[in-house]
Amino acid sequence: MKTRPDKTRPALFFKIIQFKYRPTFTSDAAFFFFDHLEKGAIAESLQAHISKTEKTLTYLEEHKKKTLAYLPEEYQKMVTSIFDHHILHFDAELRWAKQSYEIYCREGS
Repeated sequence: MKTRPDKTRPALFFKIIQFKYRPTFTSDAAFFFFDHLEKGAIAESLQAHISKTEKTLTYLEEHKKKTLAYLPEEYQKMVTSIFDHHILHFDAELRWAKQSYEIYCREGS
């Protein structure tokens, strides 16, 4: 029994693989009005976001490693690509959060 879709029926998946990347970042609005927000609240929020994102990245890396250990060789590349897609996005978010913390919340700013 196959676990993957039949390659002779690509029309079923054509719409899914049409990449439309449109991320939204609702928190950006808060940074536009940063001068009107309490610095401590922003710092606390960013610290919590950094911590949660670091935990998520650790979990994803561990889950990826465990998952790949049980997968047949033929699925390794596809599953690695899926995990890495998520890991790279979370890593970018973490770098942004740390950079924002340094810019807006460090002493003297």
